[in-house]
Amino acid sequence: MGTNLSEWLSKLATSDYFIGAAALLLLLFLCKFFFRKNWISISGSKFGKVRMSRRALYSVIYGVTSDVEGIVDRRAKVVIKCGKVYIDVYIKLGVCRNISAISEDVQVRLNNILVNDFGLNNIGKINVVIAGFSRKSYRNDGFLAENCCEHRETKCDEHVSDEAS
Repeated sequence: MGTNLSEWLSKLATSDYFIGAAALLLLLFLCKFFFRKNWISISGSKFGKVRMSRRALYSVIYGVTSDVEGIVDRRAKVVIKCGKVYIDVYIKLGVCRNISAISEDVQVRLNNILVNDFGLNNIGKINVVIAGFSRKSYRNDGFLAENCCEHRETKCDEHVSDEAS
């Protein structure tokens, strides 16, 4: 019985039907990969739908985060689940920056622009992830981390004045 099964499998593998079915399955997989949902539905009416591309959403996210002071580098990830848009913004900060203030600023600015200006009512969450810190800022390449904090100067001056008296 083992030889009959191996003969049947070898005939099936060389069959035109099997090759056609495997090629069709591969084609469907590639179509699903290349033609994934790239549109975000904004609104709909009796006249039609209003949609936004993922690329347009990414450009809005990058534009908003480039205006926030203290962000050195950024990238974003947009996921659509059950009609909701979830945004993860990965930012790299200059050292001595207030993490909570900058992340809240990014969330508030993105929410205001996407909800109020564009009318996206399906924003799920806007998560800000601190991906790292940079010793140099793109705006001022010679500015090192040791000299960036204003509070360090005041604390150092206080210690010097205490020791002098």
